[in-house]
Amino acid sequence: MENYTSDSSDSDSTLRTLDLSYLVLDNEVLDKQFLNTKSPEQVDTLLLSQNLLTTIPANINRFINLNFLDISNCGLTSLSDFWTDCPLTCLIAKHNNLTNDGLAKDFENLVNLRELNLSGNRLTEFPNQIFDLSGLKYLYLGGNHISEITKDIWKLQG
Repeated sequence: MENYTSDSSDSDSTLRTLDLSYLVLDNEVLDKQFLNTKSPEQVDTLLLSQNLLTTIPANINRFINLNFLDISNCGLTSLSDFWTDCPLTCLIAKHNNLTNDGLAKDFENLVNLRELNLSGNRLTEFPNQIFDLSGLKYLYLGGNHISEITKDIWKLQG
């Protein structure tokens, strides 16, 4: 089990990490109660792993300074493009039920993303959306059902 804590020596904000993992929450509960935090702009790390989510909660777009999101082990079937105005640098969506059709059509707004973990899902093809991620340094796709890697994989070298 991974344990995340906020940097308590950081004096410029009162809340940096919002850890809602292992609470077995569903989309409705998260949208109505927990994601209505009073100062979402102060949250840069959001941990939602081990909940009962089929999609990304609608209110997540309120976290305008979010750079780390862990939505692992939630049962997600869809990864929408919630990140339109989000400075994400790390997106962890491992061990869900994501298929190629369930991924957003493009990742072009994720200009700051350096790490993407989609391991342990139900992907059958290499997601071409990944080529939109010009700053990507770490990519995890293990544990999927991908049988062939595109010959254009070399384009990910930065």
